[in-house]
Amino acid sequence: MPTKKIIPFIKTVVFAIVLCLSGCSSESGLTENTDQKGAVMLHKNYEFLRSRESLFKVITNSETQKSTSKRTVQALDFKIFTERLTYVKNDEQAKESFTFYIERNNYSPASNTIENLILTKRFNEEEYKAYIITYFFPDGIASEHKNFKVTGFKAVNSETFSFNNLTSKSACENTYEYTVIETAHKCYSGAHSGSSEAANCEGKGSLPYSTYQVVAYQIASCGESMGGGGMGGDQSGAGGGGGGSTPGSGGGAPVDTGISLPPSCQSVDCEVPILANDINVLLGNTLNFEQLTFLFNNDNIANEVKNYLDQNTNAAAKALTTQIIGAMVANPGLKINFTASVNSPMNIDILAITNATTEGKKFIEVYDALTKSPEFKKLFIDTFAESKRFNVKFQIGSISSGAGGTTDTNLLNPTTNIITIDPNFIKNNSKLIVAKTILHECIHAFLNVKLCDAGSGMAIPNINNMEFYNIVNQKYNGFTATQNQHDFIYNNMIPTMKTVLAEIKNILVSNSESKSLQELVFHPVSPTQDVYFNWDDFYKNISLSGLQDCAFFKSEIGTLVHNPQTGENIPTNIIDQVKMNYYNQYQTYVRLYLSK
Repeated sequence: MPTKKIIPFIKTVVFAIVLCLSGCSSESGLTENTDQKGAVMLHKNYEFLRSRESLFKVITNSETQKSTSKRTVQALDFKIFTERLTYVKNDEQAKESFTFYIERNNYSPASNTIENLILTKRFNEEEYKAYIITYFFPDGIASEHKNFKVTGFKAVNSETFSFNNLTSKSACENTYEYTVIETAHKCYSGAHSGSSEAANCEGKGSLPYSTYQVVAYQIASCGESMGGGGMGGDQSGAGGGGGGSTPGSGGGAPVDTGISLPPSCQSVDCEVPILANDINVLLGNTLNFEQLTFLFNNDNIANEVKNYLDQNTNAAAKALTTQIIGAMVANPGLKINFTASVNSPMNIDILAITNATTEGKKFIEVYDALTKSPEFKKLFIDTFAESKRFNVKFQIGSISSGAGGTTDTNLLNPTTNIITIDPNFIKNNSKLIVAKTILHECIHAFLNVKLCDAGSGMAIPNINNMEFYNIVNQKYNGFTATQNQHDFIYNNMIPTMKTVLAEIKNILVSNSESKSLQELVFHPVSPTQDVYFNWDDFYKNISLSGLQDCAFFKSEIGTLVHNPQTGENIPTNIIDQVKMNYYNQYQTYVRLYLSK
């Protein structure tokens, strides 16, 4: 297998170093390496390439290559990026090399690999030799780069950049070896951060004053030693000679190079902050290695977390953040949205819903409004005097029963609750009603979780502070039927639901709609008694929608039968005529005055 020797200079800790590689710099030439005799590594730009006529010709003038306006060159199945290159000059061995970042058409950054094209020759030679070297970064390209590995090194044709079969496709064992040398330049004080080092080097930009030089050797071809060349016995690769197949005692001629990174890194300061470290500091260094790794590998989530903690510095915010990160790591099957979760009483997975459909876009707008309600955020904490959170995955899908939403919970393992909202329900109802339905289903999910977690004692207001488990069994028959949960919501949740709807009304109801509602006069009490529209009554009665089949609704208001053709609920047994009139008339106003 390929082997690797590293000349260590600085021992680093996981996540504790910023990006410091040879490709990350401006054009300015770095000063001579003080640790390597006769060798210098410089980082150059496109103008330098244009000034080297023979090199520029090799890169751009082949029949198989063509330049583009973005300073890239298409060569067979990969592009050569010419905006930056790494130049290594070895005076003692009288040779030089030029290294370019290349990218194949099917390249994926997720592979954590990059490829470089190396062109090298001795000073007195006209023709270049070409190699393609492959690097693998176990922790990601924008991370601790001293941990990279060389995973491929092959000679290619310098005219067409096609492989010239010096090694077979079967990939013989031990076909190459390489040495890594950390280059410390004469103005380098020991810190890896280029920006902080600029002042020590006359303030000339933000340069990577710690770089890595790679010396690669092709030592065998399908088990046969490659004679000639030779390499020096010291770490710089200078001097030496002789036969054999191991570096330092002969073998193939050494090839000097330095890593050239993708253009996005090379054209700007490559100093990449390790957000996982910063977040851990803000959280009092309480994250474990698994949680740090998760944040490190998920930049979008790390950015959301960092932004939230920058704006919310209290202990409660830190505790909530830690809890959500823990849930993300513990539930890899969920794609928990940090921003949605931190603004709600649940850990939320809404990945399945996007703006690509009308109903998806509308759902996202409504849920975003819900997260802006302070009462929604603390809903279950205030209602049940407990702060334990749970996981909810939202999806949009058809519901055969005709309901607007359903909640499915595995009562044996209630870690994840799946809430489904019907697409036609979303399309055919106002945003405020969709919000009420989402809220309704969230309560179902919470009740399912708490029923399974019977050991958690919770005092509920106005019910003699009995524990939740006893209340459920004594008053709601253990939630053995769906309507028993509706009875619980009817008796305990309506005031909180009203508050949530009031807090998001101005987001989901337009000024003109609000004005039209407030001008309404109707007659729920008697035909001759005018009653003006009242927002509090409005929120209460639309919160009752969906509860009309529960026992308490039927015993206190009456029985309704839904007419699917007109969409109306027809009373068949009225217990309280005024309450029934209020309920039906407010449902009618929702349909008539709120846009869909």
